[in-house]
Amino acid sequence: FKPENKISITGIVYLPHVFDQSVPPKNMSSGVLGLVDAVRSYTDIIAKADKHLNFWTNKSIRNPFVYIGTPSLWKYTKFDVQGFREYLLNGGFAMFENLFYVSRHTPAEASFKQFIKDVFGSRARVYPIPNYHPIYHCFFDFDDGPPPGAVIKNSEGHVISIPIDYIEGIFLGDRLVGIYSNKGWGRIWSWRGSSISPQHRMGVNIIVYAMRKGGKASKKIDYTLKPGINAIRSSFSSKHSIYQKNAAYSTDK
Repeated sequence: FKPENKISITGIVYLPHVFDQSVPPKNMSSGVLGLVDAVRSYTDIIAKADKHLNFWTNKSIRNPFVYIGTPSLWKYTKFDVQGFREYLLNGGFAMFENLFYVSRHTPAEASFKQFIKDVFGSRARVYPIPNYHPIYHCFFDFDDGPPPGAVIKNSEGHVISIPIDYIEGIFLGDRLVGIYSNKGWGRIWSWRGSSISPQHRMGVNIIVYAMRKGGKASKKIDYTLKPGINAIRSSFSSKHSIYQKNAAYSTDK
């Protein structure tokens, strides 16, 4: 990240809390408030935590970004599948995260991967996001790929979690519509007051990428903004959110 080349971003973005199907419902977006703090710290975006979102209500999802994290099995319904299919096909961006990161092939990972398969079938491809992908460079630069995940240490201070050095992308053709992560970033994001961490900076990148690439935003060109051509985007969730970017990023369609 080079301050002299900082991308100019302003506006409002609402990040929702997601509830699962349990009784009473459980918050699956515990890191959202930390993401809000990070976006406010590093950008001119006014980030706010949105009201709770229940997919089973079968209501249209209008937020540009949705985060869902769980350390256990995610129980979902056909309405979740239908709602998410519509959301992602219409330009939404989602992040699914296994928060039981001491091992791979957990119930959380299995249920998330099955959900993605149920949503898109064979249409979507899921594979590690290469380090040159714009999501690692749209605000901060992560030349070596994603930052480390959360770790668990035993009483002797030894790390017992298994490090995963990549995150996986959910691709429809060449379009990245979502992320699957085994890194447990959501636990780090939930530590309020720690928004200077690399993990929080990566969260900012994810939000900026979702706003820039997602179709859940209206867009217009303002040629009076300098330097270069800047794009202004308005989030459907707030109807007031704007996103401004430099000419190097002005080729989105």
